Amino acid sequence: MNNTMTFVIAAWGAVIATISLGWQIAVYTHERKRKIKMLAMIARLSGRPDLKLLLRITNLSKQPFVWSGWALVTDRAPDIPLVCLMREPRKRLEQYQEHGEVVDEPVNIEGKLIRVFAWDTTGKEWDLDKEQLCKLNNSLSNERA
Repeated sequence: MNNTMTFVIAAWGAVIATISLGWQIAVYTHERKRKIKMLAMIARLSGRPDLKLLLRITNLSKQPFVWSGWALVTDRAPDIPLVCLMREPRKRLEQYQEHGEVVDEPVNIEGKLIRVFAWDTTGKEWDLDKEQLCKLNNSLSNERA
């Protein structure tokens, strides 16, 4: 009887330890994923007649994020992205820190934007979500009219 009870308690402890270890691994891998929020807009800055393209990135993950660059892709030239130069190359963003970039040249985008994306130093890319891309295309078409 005593050996059976010891075996049951040991087996129960092993099951709980395995579940706990699996949970810790899942939480650790989830926290290490980079979560980036992107926002893009078209605006006229300081009363000038020309349009400027603005992109703001917020780091939502616990890991630091080093923003290396960003680009646009239009339906007129889907194979050739328009790379936008950054004022601060390799901008490091800590948790919940945000940074914005403005294209200094007037926006002369021909066609419809099909992709706006940013990348980090490892080469991983993050796309602007479809809702934001649709809003950006609508504001572009309104400004052209």
